[in-house]
Amino acid sequence: MSLQKSTYHLLAGLMILCSFFFPIEASGQIDSLLIAPFKEKKSITYGFNNRRTFLLNSSSTIYGLYMGIQYGKRLKHVITINSNGFWAGEEQQVQLLYGGLAEEFTFLSLKRFDFISYIHAGLGIARYREMNSSGSYIISRELISPIELGIHGSFSVNSWLALNGGAGYRFVLLEEIDQLDHIYYKIGLSLSIEKFLEARFAKK
Repeated sequence: MSLQKSTYHLLAGLMILCSFFFPIEASGQIDSLLIAPFKEKKSITYGFNNRRTFLLNSSSTIYGLYMGIQYGKRLKHVITINSNGFWAGEEQQVQLLYGGLAEEFTFLSLKRFDFISYIHAGLGIARYREMNSSGSYIISRELISPIELGIHGSFSVNSWLALNGGAGYRFVLLEEIDQLDHIYYKIGLSLSIEKFLEARFAKK
């Protein structure tokens, strides 16, 4: 990917996200958006996620593990490990493995609905393989830096179970072939074991 295109994608993504946090008429609320969340109670957060997407024009899923700090109910900062696990592609195939840092910020809550901005920056390796005329694979590697920007949503079914979904765009810095950029989407469930146990024992 060219530096010019990468820079354009990064700036465009940041402008979109900033439009959610800094509307002109709400400029006086910077403290409540940027500073107040860090003053809330801290807790450890961890879990598993996945993003459906396309790699080399083939359907694939990127799986992730994360662990980090949650500030109250609005802000998360986590360290991640991500991989699509299986080779994706047809004639040329790719396998990703990268670590990253992510931030999730709940910018709007409406009763049981939460709307969340998602920013993830990673660094790792893309492995490519192609079969040559003799039937053996040629393996190559390159350093990549995937950047994901998205808007996610959550619906609380009860105190310990939520339905989650969202979508965004991934663009990859440093890559040469320029075929790893694509939209992603996610649908899933989240379960709070701690709150589930609290609810269960409270009934006894």
